[in-house]
Amino acid sequence: MAIMDDRRPLTRERRSGALSAYHGSLGGLTALMEGETRQAVRTFSQCAPDEIILSLRALGGIRDSVIIVHGGAGCAASALSLPKGEYSRVYSTNLNERDSILGGDYHLRRAIERARAECSPQVIFVLGTPVVAINNDDINSVIMEMDERGSKIVHVTTDGFRSKTAVTGYDAVSHAMMRELIERSDEKEDFVNVISMSESARDAAECVRTLRGLGIRCGTFPLYSSAGRIRRAGRARATAALNDGEGGYLARGLEESFGVKFIPTDVPIGTEAAGRFILAVASEFGAASAAERYISRQAELNAAPIADARLDGARFFLNMDLAAAA
Repeated sequence: MAIMDDRRPLTRERRSGALSAYHGSLGGLTALMEGETRQAVRTFSQCAPDEIILSLRALGGIRDSVIIVHGGAGCAASALSLPKGEYSRVYSTNLNERDSILGGDYHLRRAIERARAECSPQVIFVLGTPVVAINNDDINSVIMEMDERGSKIVHVTTDGFRSKTAVTGYDAVSHAMMRELIERSDEKEDFVNVISMSESARDAAECVRTLRGLGIRCGTFPLYSSAGRIRRAGRARATAALNDGEGGYLARGLEESFGVKFIPTDVPIGTEAAGRFILAVASEFGAASAAERYISRQAELNAAPIADARLDGARFFLNMDLAAAA
């Protein structure tokens, strides 16, 4: 089935057989992977990230935008975990017990009106929560009613229940953008989309600086971009994801539905992997020779500091997601 055939994306459990919330030893995990793997029953947790939190993280760096979290104030409080300096403003419909039974459509309309009056955003992202998943609010009907009155409104289909794997939130954001925001065009421009879902502003800026230094036009999205930049993503010549585990769904969707070539790459962590990432993108734009010279020069500059940073006898803990560590 094509990525864009459905109103919302398949969960990571159904799409890639993802497992979450494993508690046990490394030996037990190894034995588990050699046999049949099954997801344990878990419907909701207040002590671990879920798809709503990761959706907020991906949307939090988009200029000219507003996020409305449709649910209780506690759900919107997840935005407090976003890194400081992000661009989006976050509103909550602040549903109470009565609203959770009778519905909160009125509060959603009020929040949209207030966001438009106070921020004049180019786009408003509406995120669902467990509360509206229970009371079954018809978010799309409210959006259809309000969409013609100003800012573009995009429904990101999160509810906190459907998936037990938080990274599904990145897929929900990607799916919503491809369906509602990114414009289709047969004309391609000579630039590359660099997909960033969770990278720091410093890391994303360094990636852009490096590629532009090789004469490659590029920009990150959805993080550290704008509504206008996202709309133009379908015009790009190619797409690369800084982390395929997070942005691969968007990259493959752009290739399948918008004709934007997907460049498979390594996560650019470490000298060798960063070099492979740069070379893969540069080769697509005829800058392979310049990239090789740059990579060689950087390897020479990094050789001495790496050699001096000896770890003999040191004990350390490495925290990294599986896609980046592979």
